[in-house]
This record gives sequence, structure tokens and C-alpha cells, in this order.
Amino acid sequence: MNRILKNIIFTLVLALLWGGCQKEWEEPQFTAPTYQGPAPNKTIQDIKNKHLILDSYKLDSICSYDEIFIVEAVVVSTDEGGNFYKSMVVQDETGAIEIQLDMNGLFNLYPVGQKVIIDCRGLIVGDYNRYYQIGWEYRKTSVGRINALHFNRYIHRVGLPSKDNLPTPLLGTEIDMNSLEDVGKLVKLENCQFAPESWGKPFSYNEFVTEHTLNVQGVSKPIVVRTSNYARFRSLKVPSGVGTLYGILTIYDNNYQLMIRTRDDIQFAQVDTPEDEVFYSYQFNENSIGPEGWSVFPANTTRWRFVNFGGDQFMYHDYNTSNIEMDDWLISPPIEIDATKESFVRLLHKINLVGLQEYYSLYYTTNVDQSFDPDNYAPLPAITQFPSEFSNSNDITLPNLTASKVRIALRYNNHGGNPSGEWRIKKIELINK
Repeated sequence: MNRILKNIIFTLVLALLWGGCQKEWEEPQFTAPTYQGPAPNKTIQDIKNKHLILDSYKLDSICSYDEIFIVEAVVVSTDEGGNFYKSMVVQDETGAIEIQLDMNGLFNLYPVGQKVIIDCRGLIVGDYNRYYQIGWEYRKTSVGRINALHFNRYIHRVGLPSKDNLPTPLLGTEIDMNSLEDVGKLVKLENCQFAPESWGKPFSYNEFVTEHTLNVQGVSKPIVVRTSNYARFRSLKVPSGVGTLYGILTIYDNNYQLMIRTRDDIQFAQVDTPEDEVFYSYQFNENSIGPEGWSVFPANTTRWRFVNFGGDQFMYHDYNTSNIEMDDWLISPPIEIDATKESFVRLLHKINLVGLQEYYSLYYTTNVDQSFDPDNYAPLPAITQFPSEFSNSNDITLPNLTASKVRIALRYNNHGGNPSGEWRIKKIELINK
């Protein structure tokens, strides 16, 4: 009897342990976000009415802390294409306005078509050369970015994002060029053509923001297409033909500008797309750490490990819900590069973005023959694409290097105080453009 009882207990313990192991891989249940606060009672135009003196470095409080000032709007911009930086534009039936937010990859939280409720208590409104903005006060003269840990205090998502939530894009011939009424709105510029001096040039050069003049049929004034040197579509060649552009209408002083959101906003018959040259492609496997040159730090306590699960093979760093400090590095072997070309790092990964974006980052070093020392590694630009299923990250620029070899390190650095999510990486590629 004792032997039978022992076997039963042993079986139960194994079942519990197996269940605990399996729990790690359960996908979280998904529910559409809801809002339970006061009903919307104001509009974007009501916000703008609080700031009547433009170009003055003057800031205005939107409301007092004991006032209910709630605005419902929909997200019309996205930083997925790299042309918007730490900001998003929302629009309602009265207009549009930019919100300053201190985070990259905002499209992961607030994709295009996401309805949001904005609680304006504690926010200020100002303008940047006549372009309305809201956020926190910065040095008493400009609109600053809201800290990522406080987004939920001011911005509440409602339901799932949908294209059906978007306003009908304003046509170029409908834009009021004599006021600021349409600035910030989603627009559609049909029958437009770039000035001949821009034909064949990149939308933006890698070294600086680039502007191209655009003529729109039926519109009296030209519009400037302004593209960041961090835009993912910057290397596309400006077409010579006639086509359609979508984007966000902005303004600088008295000059109307168009901010393209992604490659999909460029609808021309012929747009030359340079092909990527992949010169390093590595699929993680059970021999990555050690035999194939990858290493981890700290070696004895790292949370990095290889996992083969559900038909997927990937390097895995587990989540942290206990506010424990974690600083774990996954380091590549030396990788040969061509210093004469512009190079980028791209991950095929899956990540549940929890906590601060800075917890998940990439570093590099050209001191490839030295023992690992964190001080020898410099940070690369931020990861901005955090897909919930395996997909590519944004292309992360390597700086101009004179060395012929480089090591890339993936760093999971939760310094405690906030939970963080799991990170799975299938593949890493280095590419030239």
C-alpha cells in the first residue's frame, strides 16, 4: 500500500510540475480595451480654443484638475514607418492635434484606427510654429513628452483598432489653405506630381531630413513633402509621374507640409524600391550558445536560453513580474561588415511589450577580440516594432564604422520597479541598403 501511495503521490507531483512548466507558454487571454470614466464632453477644437496666441512660446493649461475635460478621437498617424517620432496625431469631427509621447513604437499601443479617450487634466496646449501640440510642460516654453509610465493616466483605448473608425481623408482640393482648420488631418492628395528637380532622388537622404516640393492639381499652393532620415521608406526614389499621396497635413510657419506615414501612403505607378542585401543571416538553434560562437552574460544566472516549442525554435528570455533586476546579454560571434556601406540589424522576433521599451535593446562593439565587458558596447537605435506574432523588427541602423568586424548584443535590462515581458528571437540579419 505504501508503495502504491508513493507512486500516486509521485505521479501527482509530476503532473503539477508539468502543468507549471506548460503555464509559462500559455498565451494571455485577449480582451478589447474599455473605458469606464466620465463621458466625453469636449472636442479637439475646444482644446485649441485654450491656446489663441500662436508663435509666442506661450503655453496654456487645458483645464483645472477639478474640471472634467474629456475628448474622444481616433489615431490617424503612425510611427511604424519611422517618419513620426515620439508623437501621434488624433482627429475628431472638429479637427486634429498632435500628442507628444515619450516612447518609440507607439503604433504597438495606438495603431491607426484606434479610438482613444483623452483626459486633459494636467495637460497643456501650445504650438510649434503654428502646429498645435498637447503634452506636458517642458522648460515653461514648449510642449514636452508625456512619460510612458503615465500614458494610461491621460489616454484610454476604446475597443479594437479599425479602419472603419478613420475619418474620410480630406482631399487636396478641400484643404483650407488660408487657415489652420485642416492642419493635422488625414489627407489624400490626388493627381499630384513632384517637382522635376526631385525626380529620381531618395525621399530622404540618410544624413538629414529631406524636403520635396509637390504640386497638386486644383490646389493653388505647393505642398512640401517632408521625410525624416529615419523613415523606413526613405531610400525609395521620388517618382516622375502623377499619382496619389496619403498622409498627415502639417505646417511650419506658413508652409503646408505632408508627413507620409508608411510606404503604403505612396500610390504611384512606378516607385523604385532598392533591394536589401542580406550579408549575415543567422537562425538560432540548440548549438547557438557555445559551438556556433554565441555567448551569454552573466553565464551562470542568465535567463537567455534556446527553446524548441510548438514547431518554433528561438532564443528566449522569460518575463519578469516580480520587479527583480535583470541585466542579461546575448552576444554574437564576430561578424564581418563592409564599412563602405550603410548597414542595418533586423530581428525576426516576437515580444509581449510590457514595461519600459528600454528593457529590450541592441548594442554593438568593434572590440571583437576582447573578453566581454559591457563598457565596450554602445547602444544602437531603439527597437520600435514589437510584434505579437513572429515578424520583423524595424531596421536598426549601425553607425558608420571603420572596423571590418562587429559583435551585436541583445540586452534584456529590467532594472527593477516595473514588470517586463518575454522576448523570443528566431533570427537575426545584417543587411546593406
